[in-house]
Amino acid sequence: MQLTEYLQWALKQPWGWGTEPGLDCCKLVARWVMARGHADPMVTVEPYDSEFSALRRIRDGGGLVALWTVGMEHVGIPVSDDPQAGDVAVISRASTCGSNQVLAIFTGRRWASLALSGIEFGPAHIFKAWRP
Repeated sequence: MQLTEYLQWALKQPWGWGTEPGLDCCKLVARWVMARGHADPMVTVEPYDSEFSALRRIRDGGGLVALWTVGMEHVGIPVSDDPQAGDVAVISRASTCGSNQVLAIFTGRRWASLALSGIEFGPAHIFKAWRP
């Protein structure tokens, strides 16, 4: 699946925390990683089904960077120091849960991340990126 197709599909999905139907910022990226032929990097995260339980998982896991580092290492995805289209990252952006860190997919020009209002595109500071 091409990135454009994936983002068009994602635009049609409702918001849903963790085990709920739909997507949140982590599931947006996890499903992209799986669409690229890898296992689910969120398999290492205890299930969550609400904003409260998502925030607890993030806090208990040491933050999004730490959680995703474990998950991406678990499925064998390397770190990317020079993001290219299709790479994923934890970026600095206002978030639904207030952490100012979200998961995003690089389009080659901008980062695409998911908020309650839909997919947002823009430049961002990268905390850590990977190349699925």
